[in-house]
Amino acid sequence: MALAEGQPVSVFYAPDFAGTDQDVKDLQAPKETRWCLLELPKEQLEQLEAGQTFRFQELSGAKGGAGFAALCTNNATFAVEFLENSNTILLGKMDSDESNADAASSGAAPAGTAAPRCTIFAQCRGQLIVKPEKVDTNKVREVLAPSALGQAQSSAQGLSTAALEYEVAASPVELQQLLKVGPYVEVEGVWRLLPAPLEREILDAAITIVTAMGWSHDAVDGEELLREVQNNLDRGEASVPTLAVLRKALASVMAVAGEGTAPTEQDSPATASLAGEQRLALDKGKMDLFRALHLLREPAQK
Repeated sequence: MALAEGQPVSVFYAPDFAGTDQDVKDLQAPKETRWCLLELPKEQLEQLEAGQTFRFQELSGAKGGAGFAALCTNNATFAVEFLENSNTILLGKMDSDESNADAASSGAAPAGTAAPRCTIFAQCRGQLIVKPEKVDTNKVREVLAPSALGQAQSSAQGLSTAALEYEVAASPVELQQLLKVGPYVEVEGVWRLLPAPLEREILDAAITIVTAMGWSHDAVDGEELLREVQNNLDRGEASVPTLAVLRKALASVMAVAGEGTAPTEQDSPATASLAGEQRLALDKGKMDLFRALHLLREPAQK
C-alpha cells in the first residue's frame, strides 16, 4: 500500500504481538524470535509475489559438516547471511481502517476515504541478506559417486531429477544446466556419474573402432558403435549401458552441429538413412588430437 508524504498513519500492536527486548544484564536465554526479516533483490521479490515457491537448503562446504544456508529460487541460488541488529526492528502490515476517520476529518486525507492503518505484528533481532551463490557442484558429485558408471558391483541406483533437487542447493534451471554440461548422464530415469578415467577409456575404444572399421567419421551408426564398445570394454554394459552414455563420453570429439553433419548425396544408403539420436557425427581433427594426447600420456617403453 503506497503512502503519500505527510499523510498520518495510525499504528497499533496486534493482539498476539510478542516483544523480544531483553536487558543486557539479563543472562538468561534470549526470547524466542518467531519472525525474521528477509531482504530480497527486486527480481526475486517479484517472483515471490507472483506465487513462485522458494526453498531453504543446505550448502555444503562448512567446517565440521554443518553446512551453510542457501535460498533457492526457480532460476538462482543465494547464500544466506544473518545480520544481528541491536536496534529494534518492528514488522507491520499496512491496510485501511474504515473506522478511523480522524485523518479524513482533519483534511489530511480526502473526505470519504479510509485512513491508512499499520498493525505491528512482530519484532526481529536482525535480518537475513542474500548474496548470489554458485551451484553446489561438490554435492552433486558426492551424492552421485556411489552410483558411478563402470563399477563391478554397486547397490546404489542413482537419483532422479526430483531427488537431486531435494539434495542439492541449486535452482532447477541451474541444476539442469550443470547436469547437461557436467560428467553426468540420465539412465532409465536416474542420474549417474561418468568418471573421467571411464570417459577416456570409452573415447579410446570408440575412436579405435571407428578407425579400424573404416567408418565415415561424420556418419557413424550410434547403435552399432555402442555394441562394439560394449564388446571391447570390461563390464561393457555396466560401463556404457545406453547410447546416451556413449554420446556423453564422445562429447569432446563430436562435430559442431551444422558443420557437415547432415546426410548428403555422397553418403551411402546406410549412413544417409541415419537420423536423430542414432547418427553420430565425429570431428576427425578432434579425434586425431585425442589420440596424440593419449599417446603422449603413455609411459615411454624401455
